[in-house]
Amino acid sequence: MNLKEKLIAKKQLLQTQRKSSKDYLYKCGSKITRNDSLFLTAEKILTKFQKKGGNPISIAAGAFYYACKANKVKITKKVIGKTFSISDRTVDTNERRIRRLLAADTTKQSPRLHQTNGFSEGNRHFQ
Repeated sequence: MNLKEKLIAKKQLLQTQRKSSKDYLYKCGSKITRNDSLFLTAEKILTKFQKKGGNPISIAAGAFYYACKANKVKITKKVIGKTFSISDRTVDTNERRIRRLLAADTTKQSPRLHQTNGFSEGNRHFQ
């Protein structure tokens, strides 16, 4: 095999698709539970924030932990971290990051009315 053929072969190997955070969510999360509502919640989060960057394994674990907390399913970050092969601190950090992004996204969609002296700024009616 000459040099040109070796370079072409390496280039083809490099063009393989990188796994997404959703791939890791289902691969690792299914080892913990089969609860469909957890996976749907986590997948919605991952779809919403897929362009934010970061390690896809860590982001998937954070979204899974957020979904567990949101659905009141008692799965610890330690169990999630062990299953996703990351530290429980990384799970917690990414869950917090997702929570903050969701809170910021919610405030952008529905601005709050500020209360001042019995009046609301958006609506000048006396309360």
